Amino acid sequence: MNNVSENRNFGFFLLAVIAMFLSVLYTSQATTIGTNVSVSGTLASTGNATLSGTLAVTGTSAFTGDTTFNGDLNINKTTETAVSFGTAGINFDSNTLVIDPSNNRVGVGSSTPITEFGVQSAATTTISIGSTGSNSGGCIQLKGTDGINFRIYATASTSITKQLHVEAGNCK
Repeated sequence: MNNVSENRNFGFFLLAVIAMFLSVLYTSQATTIGTNVSVSGTLASTGNATLSGTLAVTGTSAFTGDTTFNGDLNINKTTETAVSFGTAGINFDSNTLVIDPSNNRVGVGSSTPITEFGVQSAATTTISIGSTGSNSGGCIQLKGTDGINFRIYATASTSITKQLHVEAGNCK
């Protein structure tokens, strides 16, 4: 009788070990965690990872390979924030805005800006500079080779003498 009891206990033990092994095997393939998770140190994911909800990261983060964010990407910092994308640069929405870090250029409408700031379009290229403040308007400020600033601005649209002005001085 003792032998039967021991065999039964061993059988339950063996069954428990197999169940635990299968549980570990299953969770290494796919895991769903329904509560908050805190990781101290390095969290590495090989393969695809899907996160739903809010991912809050404190410290340095590195994303290698193609990374897709569906929704807003917010970078909040109270001091200067440096965002590095390596030498590949950034291309938002098929050339809507391009940052070329290799040549220190920014482009709108072109994947290869030819100057420090370039705007290109297949149609008439328009740059609009305005102000929402009362008695304020758009102004372009240029620095001459001698260091003197010049401003270009237009008089108010309600003025009888609607003119474009170019004169020495700062916009503000």
